[in-house]
Amino acid sequence: MLTIQSPVVSSKWLYAHLNDPNLIILHASISSPVSEALSENRNISIEGARYFDLKTNFSEKESLYPTMVPSPEQFQKECQKLGIDQDSILVVYDALGIYWSPRVWWLFRAMGHLNIAVLDGGLPEWIHHNLPSEEKRGETYVKGNFTASFNNGAVVSFNDVFENTISELALLIDARSQDRFKETAAEPRKGLRSGSIPKSINIPYTEVLRGGKSNLREN
Repeated sequence: MLTIQSPVVSSKWLYAHLNDPNLIILHASISSPVSEALSENRNISIEGARYFDLKTNFSEKESLYPTMVPSPEQFQKECQKLGIDQDSILVVYDALGIYWSPRVWWLFRAMGHLNIAVLDGGLPEWIHHNLPSEEKRGETYVKGNFTASFNNGAVVSFNDVFENTISELALLIDARSQDRFKETAAEPRKGLRSGSIPKSINIPYTEVLRGGKSNLREN
């Protein structure tokens, strides 16, 4: 069976494996102030991709906060609705390049599914190479047999982070832009207070990308 050896795969790799019977492509874009501002590809999808509704179906429904980690039971149920199986090979992408897709990659690994990668450069890179795309649409799928096996060590609580501001046993990294970290730019989300967690350091996600692509070695 095909296995993914890297956290990222190229458009070339994905195109070469499009007909693999176990491959499932997940489109993980969600509506946000950033994505709305860069919405050129909002309604376009890689041909055959399935929409991964991170904001609604794959976030804790009862939480007061957005995109909180769902329960294993919720995650498993929604994966099965998408036709995802235990032996599925997953490639996830978003319309902005690399933005929401790493979140989905991490979620699956936290839920015990390791055969997953992020599409390097996302939809913009795919379109740049004139590879098959279509208008995004909703579909139903044959129920999958995916089973979530939650890794408790993949998530820490509010109290864990709060205590770490005193103990400093762990290095806390803030991946937002430098302007947001330093409070020199307004928060794009309404009602969100500016600032950063004490003792955290800032590594803006844009600084580990090259033109919207990763610095990691690809398949």
